[in-house]
Amino acid sequence: MKSRIAIAIKRITVEFFGSFTYAPPAWIQKLTTYLAESYLGKKCALIQKWRQAHSDQFRRLGLGVLFGFLVLGATWYGYQKYLESLPTPNYVNYSIRSPLPTNPEIGIPNQLTIVFDKSVAKTSDLNKVIAQGVKIKPVLDGAWRWETDRQLTFKLDPSKKLDWAVGTKYEVVFEKDFFPEHVILETYESTFSTAPLQMQVTKQEFYIDPRDPKIKKILVNLQFNYPVNAEDFKKRVEFELKTEGVNLLSSKVESQVTFNKYFTEAYLQSATLQVVKENQKMLVKIEKGTKPQGDGPGSEDYQNIQISVPGLYEAFKIGSVSAIFARNEKFEPEQILVVRTAIQTRSEDLAQKLKLYLLPKNKPAQGTRNEIRNHYWSSASEVRPEIRSTLPEVKFVLVPSETIWSTIHTFKIKEETQRSLLVSIAQGLQGLGDYELRDTSESVVRLENFPQELQIMSRGALLTLSGELKIPPLG
Repeated sequence: MKSRIAIAIKRITVEFFGSFTYAPPAWIQKLTTYLAESYLGKKCALIQKWRQAHSDQFRRLGLGVLFGFLVLGATWYGYQKYLESLPTPNYVNYSIRSPLPTNPEIGIPNQLTIVFDKSVAKTSDLNKVIAQGVKIKPVLDGAWRWETDRQLTFKLDPSKKLDWAVGTKYEVVFEKDFFPEHVILETYESTFSTAPLQMQVTKQEFYIDPRDPKIKKILVNLQFNYPVNAEDFKKRVEFELKTEGVNLLSSKVESQVTFNKYFTEAYLQSATLQVVKENQKMLVKIEKGTKPQGDGPGSEDYQNIQISVPGLYEAFKIGSVSAIFARNEKFEPEQILVVRTAIQTRSEDLAQKLKLYLLPKNKPAQGTRNEIRNHYWSSASEVRPEIRSTLPEVKFVLVPSETIWSTIHTFKIKEETQRSLLVSIAQGLQGLGDYELRDTSESVVRLENFPQELQIMSRGALLTLSGELKIPPLG
């Protein structure tokens, strides 16, 4: 039957696709001959002849092996089902709370706490120091104590000034007779690890000393969860200054490292930096491996901190210009122009570079464009040169700043509302640290209407207890 089907398929294939012949290349023929004449090939030929001569025995062997695997699988499946059918012991679970790093201000190591989900302590052991039945590895001098019937603690001996090692693995081992007979733990050995030494950046900035603006430094503050080895940490700190636009020219910069009295905080500062025209970046590198003062491995943490050092003309920018209302001594609203700068400058210097111009209500005609009435000026680029030449200058009064150097500068003005001002701050204005405003800054500010409000003249009680009930408004 099979041969007939094969013959039919072959005929159909030849009718549709024709007949094909294949002649293997010479290298395949050589490889086939080599493998057949090799030791492995001869062994395979002998096995093939034996299988052909003992086909019945070979078939029975295969069936026997298959049957054996089936029996083994069924046995394993039945055993697993048997285990699942067994009653599960009522295990008591527990968790270990690793001791937190010691607070250096207090100086007392934190305790190890083990919390059980059921009452497990012997009544005779409660609120007592326990000498047997539980131990910790590596061995430490301290005392085990049941704080409650579910909470077991271990405190280091304070007289020996011990502390938990940094980033270290410990093992707690219970003896079975440490608990009452009905208490069964799934495991009587468990491990915990103390926290590794870690560092965190709490501050990074380009600093300009307001008392002496020529002093410019990079400041970086770090915080550690353990006291660190000061000398080892200093060796791992490096400051590198890179200049942008000069093929990333870099140079090492001297630095200074100080610590708080507990050596849990480090204060890094570079040497004084000079102002250059190009922008720069300070790369502060801290290699991993910082060692703690106590026992334990070094920190795996490292830092690559980048802080921008602005060039001569990059630090000083005009942040924003706006018009607001503020009340004077008579509680009357006044128009105030507020100028914010990116870095601190003297308000008196800014006043000398400041010019205010009142823009017209209507935008003049230009070419084929007609005049625009009640135009809302939105940008200084709208103010054409022929318009600028006709603008009246607006007077202003400087409001003194509370400090010599400031980023917020205010000026009193008095102009018609629903009008716009062209605000111009000339180039060359100097800020803190000898930084300069490279280009003249121009912007347009809208003067809105005064707020509509009603004020009460009197203070304290508004109405009298007798007489006319009137509230005098302030006009």
